Order: sequence, then C-alpha cells, then structure tokens
Amino acid sequence: MKLLDHKKQLITGNLLGAPRAEVDIEMLKSAFVETHDFRALTQTDDFNFVVGRRGTGKTALFIKVADRYSQDSHVYLNRIRPEEYAALTFRSAIEQMSAEYQISRAICRVCWKANLLIEIIKKIKDHYKLSRSPEADSVQRYFANNRLLVAKDFFERLYEILHSSTKTTKSPQEIPGQIAHAVELPRLQKAVQKTLETLNLSCVYLFDGLDEGWIPSIESVAILGGLAIAIADLRDSQTGVYCILFIRDNIFRSLATVDPDFSRHIEGNTLRLHWNEESLFYLITERLRTALSLEEVENNTKVWNRFAQRNLKGREGFQLCLKYTLYRPRDILVLLNQAFVIAARAGRQEIIEDDVEVT
Repeated sequence: MKLLDHKKQLITGNLLGAPRAEVDIEMLKSAFVETHDFRALTQTDDFNFVVGRRGTGKTALFIKVADRYSQDSHVYLNRIRPEEYAALTFRSAIEQMSAEYQISRAICRVCWKANLLIEIIKKIKDHYKLSRSPEADSVQRYFANNRLLVAKDFFERLYEILHSSTKTTKSPQEIPGQIAHAVELPRLQKAVQKTLETLNLSCVYLFDGLDEGWIPSIESVAILGGLAIAIADLRDSQTGVYCILFIRDNIFRSLATVDPDFSRHIEGNTLRLHWNEESLFYLITERLRTALSLEEVENNTKVWNRFAQRNLKGREGFQLCLKYTLYRPRDILVLLNQAFVIAARAGRQEIIEDDVEVT
C-alpha cells in the first residue's frame, strides 16, 4: 500500500529515526517502548548498574528513566554525563597518586562520595522546609564554609576535592583519610541523610557516557570501581541517595576482572540489557506507526507489512532482516533506514529483500 501523499515529504531521511537516542528526542518521545527493563528501573531501586553492548539502548533508557523521575516531586534528579576532557583530567590526576588498584579505588571512592553529597547540599540549602530539619544549621554552615567548592560544576568539583585535599600529602595511603577530613565527610553525610529524611525527599543520580575518555587501565577501572563502592556505601547506610550507572559491557567486564569486591557490591545489583525478536519487532512497529501515521492500525504485523513487501512480509520477513544484525536496536534501525533509502531511490515506498541485502 502506498504512503499517504502528505507524508511523502517526511520520508527522505531516516524513516525510523536516528540510531542514537540523544539526537532523536522526538521519536523517543512518541515511540519509546516501555520494556521490562524500564519498569524495573523506575518502579524499584534494585539495580545500580545497567550493562549492555553499544547500540542496545542504554542512552534511550537513561533519557526516559530521567524523564520519569523528573515527574516525581519527592525526587532530586541529577543527570550526569561527563565530557571527555573531564574524564581525562580526573584520570590523569589519579595516575599520579598510585599505580595500585586498591589504593586508587579508595581515593576515588571518597572523592565520589563527597562529591555526590556536596551536590545534594547545593540543592537542599534553599529548600523552603529546610528549617524543619535538625541538621538545617549544619547544611547552611557547610555551604557557607565551602561556598566556592559547592558552586563548581560536578566534575570540576570532583577534581578540586582530589587536588586541594592532597597538596600536602605524600603517602598515597593517607590520601583517602586526608580527603575525608578536609570535606568533613561524616558530618556531611549525616546532614544530608537527616535533611532528606525530614523533607521526605530522595536524590537520584543517573550516570551515562562513562566510557568517555575510557582506556583499559588500572586507573580507569579504579575510577569506576570507586564510584560503584561509593554508591554502595550510600545505599547500605540508607542515606536517601540512589544511583544508576549505564555502562558498556566491555568496561563492566574490566571491573569484574579487577575489582575484588565485584560480587559483593556490584554483581547482584546489575541489570543486563538483552533484546529478542519479539521486543525488536515491537520496537520497529511502534516507530513505523509514528513515522507513517498508522496509529489506527493495532496489529503489529499489518503495520510491518505497510513498510515491507514480497519476501519481507510478515514475521518471517522480519526474521530475515534480523539475520543481518546482532539483535541490537541500533543495528536494525540502521539496516532498515538504509534499506528504505535504497527503495526510495528505486521509486518504491516499501522495502524488499534486495534492499536489505544491498544494505
């Protein structure tokens, strides 16, 4: 069946949307599939790590999970995506401290923990109900005494915590304690915990793009391992802080190989992203509904058949397309977008098997 005339001008590019979620927010808004993984991340606090290969939808989940939490008035939401230069700067500083994983991780652990808590101080200091907290004076005093540190952005502050606290420390083993003393970590954590509890609030951190500046080195793994154990500390002490890290699988494997506490702090709190034929078919047909204005067509196979013809019709035809992929959303989106471009060049508005094979 031919597409409606008024849609013809809309199908000259990527019909199914861009393969990267961060550059196709509109399609993500209108055709996002609320998978079991999405519900697990928004309806429970069981998972701190979301792991998947490139193209499995980590960033799409990051964006949509953030959207869901942003609607909760009882949640302070922090979306963290490091720039490559920030990651490289911090890793370079860690490299100068120690070449031993345990020591480097301990340094990173206290830096991350302090930074996460200070970011919350930055948010709660102006809350209109802060005076009700027994730690209200502590919060205001901490802000007043550390005004310049609190005012920095997240990764500038992370580096500053490390740099300013270690100027006079020569032994790497002393650095974690020196940092904890300099930022008054126990008092800081108590102030945050009691205040969030009094205000009936929680703080959610979502981390994406942690592969920026990543290389498979002890220091890179220690930075991630330090963050992992810092969020475990905050979770175990019921501070009111919940963190989710969206991580590529190769980085996660490095952590599993090096970190001696992997099974205790990380493994049991991990959600691995997997896609099968059914979930991918649903994803594609939802996007086709949006792209071709087929919202009135409820049957997914009928939606697919408006786009695919000849040997590609039906579920069997979709299976033929999947043979050319690694069962990742990005793979099938790129494949079908390119096949449609080839079909359009031939004057067709439906793809056939030859288009897919050429792609």
